[in-house]
Amino acid sequence: MKSLALSLSAANPAPTFAVPSRRTPAHDSPAARRAILLIGCFASVAAAAWLGEPAAMVRADPELAYLLRGMAAIKAAIVLAAVGVLLWRLGRPLPQRIAAAYAVGAWLIAGSSMLIWQLSLIPLAAVAFHVGEFTLLFAAWRDHRTDLAGVVA
Repeated sequence: MKSLALSLSAANPAPTFAVPSRRTPAHDSPAARRAILLIGCFASVAAAAWLGEPAAMVRADPELAYLLRGMAAIKAAIVLAAVGVLLWRLGRPLPQRIAAAYAVGAWLIAGSSMLIWQLSLIPLAAVAFHVGEFTLLFAAWRDHRTDLAGVVA
């Protein structure tokens, strides 16, 4: 609820009105954004781990499985770097749309890396990884162009 304060003083008999400050919602704080990012990444990785069953692929072609797991490890390194940068970026004032795009992109690349590690749904995981990657790049491109004058930290 917004409150409006009215004060009168002997030195200045004209009423002074205090304008209520704009408060950010609790889910819009840097700590909440960081928590949402991390919880979403963990949830997408857990869901991908639950979906995958790599034993059949490893038995069928162990060399291909070794190659794909190497690629998944490289993608996981990219995910860790991206999440690290996002944790830093989410500590600064940021429009909600950009923060949401960052979160969705990170969730996609984290989950798809685990799907590739699990050697399941690899074509879908590859598409999801690249969609998440382009989402992050597009959000970063738009983030640079946003006007932060109206954003309250």
